[in-house]
Amino acid sequence: MDAREVGRRLAERHEALGRPDGVDEIRSLLNYAEAPHTGDWTLRSALVRLAQVDPARVGALLQAMRRLDVPLHHVARALQRRPAHSLLPDPATRAIDVDAAIGSGDGSVRTVPDIRLADIARAVAAGHDERPVVDGYAGISALDQEERLAVPLLVLAVDFDGLARELATWAEAGAVDPPLERVERVAERVWRRLDELGVPEETMPPRGARTRG
Repeated sequence: MDAREVGRRLAERHEALGRPDGVDEIRSLLNYAEAPHTGDWTLRSALVRLAQVDPARVGALLQAMRRLDVPLHHVARALQRRPAHSLLPDPATRAIDVDAAIGSGDGSVRTVPDIRLADIARAVAAGHDERPVVDGYAGISALDQEERLAVPLLVLAVDFDGLARELATWAEAGAVDPPLERVERVAERVWRRLDELGVPEETMPPRGARTRG
């Protein structure tokens, strides 16, 4: 399925399922650092455990998270006003087969009330080109400029969310053989992409940003 068709199918799926009353702020992609995973481990709590092994790598990852959180915090309320029944990653594989999910049409795919951009970001993170996915979605359901600018930031949140699921599994299993190289790669990739997007470096998270609501 090409990227434009993926975007179009996502928009059609959102419209067919109807609009939820609001966003599940706990499990929302915007709350990637505090969302619970295996054994109720979150990205942040698993990083506390990992910091006992390698504080330097964890510190670098936290810096990348803080840098991403600042622009996400500024747009979170606007994005939360546009909820949708968003795809949930498979609990076993910790991934979403976007093409299979939107093509199933049988209602078997697990969902969560989240921002509608979460599905777009996951489709891009799964390997579909951003521009045609966004354009395909917008051809069915209009996206404003603020949403378009937020998509690449949310793709990075998907990256962190995937790492959170991996670290939660590691922590729950007894914290043996930590995935240190994976943590380092994610931190470097996110930092490099934030540079490309022109997001300024930050030393502290935005005041009151416990969640992105």
